[in-house]
Amino acid sequence: METLRGAGMAAVVSGAGPSLLVLSGHPLDGADLRRRVGDHWDVRPLAVDRVGARVVGERVPVSTD
Repeated sequence: METLRGAGMAAVVSGAGPSLLVLSGHPLDGADLRRRVGDHWDVRPLAVDRVGARVVGERVPVSTD
């Protein structure tokens, strides 16, 4: 984690795995991350929805009875 933070990346320990989570406002180079963290970590890029939550269907009436 210190190596990633030293490279200017937002990195935190996440979960009970343990896992390292690296957040970025732009795509990161997976090969570069692998070199930085070594062979003992799996690098798994995750897509993040940049739009956020939104309604995609009709509203469903909800009873208040």
